[in-house]
Parts: sequence; structure tokens; C-alpha cells
Amino acid sequence: MNFDEKIQLKVLQLKAGMFDGKLIDHLIEDSDTPALRQMCAKITPQLHDRLDQMTSLLDMSKREFVEAALIEALNKAEEVLERSGAIRQLTGEA
Repeated sequence: MNFDEKIQLKVLQLKAGMFDGKLIDHLIEDSDTPALRQMCAKITPQLHDRLDQMTSLLDMSKREFVEAALIEALNKAEEVLERSGAIRQLTGEA
């Protein structure tokens, strides 16, 4: 591991400590928070196995992983829609 990688690791560890997904998972399990919504989707067994393997490897909960992936996917979709002008066309904005 070179110097830049070590610094990046330390910064990411510090940043992760500010947003501890496991702590959030624990708090979610211990409360009936109405601001949260349950989300279910049927996926193939192979995709589920990959998710299990990846979350285990990364030491992340499935909720934490899926939430991060959804945020990233939604941000990308919104960016593409905005760049293409599709939102303005659909809403009738000039």
C-alpha cells in the first residue's frame, strides 16, 4: 500500500465513523420509525448470493449497501434526465 492509498484509507475510515451504518441498522431495528419504508424486490438467487458475498466482504449490512446503491443510481438517472432535457419535455417546462 502506497502513501496515497494509506491516506485515502484513513480519510475514508474517519468519514465512515461519522456515518456508522451498523449503528443506524441497530437503531432502525429497535424502533418503529414511521419515516422509514420497507422495500422488497424479487431477485435471482445468483444476485442474492453476490449481494451476500459482497456485503460480507465489505462488512456492510444489506440495508446499508442497497441504500447506497439506490442513492447512486437515482442520482445518475436524474443527471441523465436533466442533461437530456427529458424532464422539461415531460413537465412542459420551457
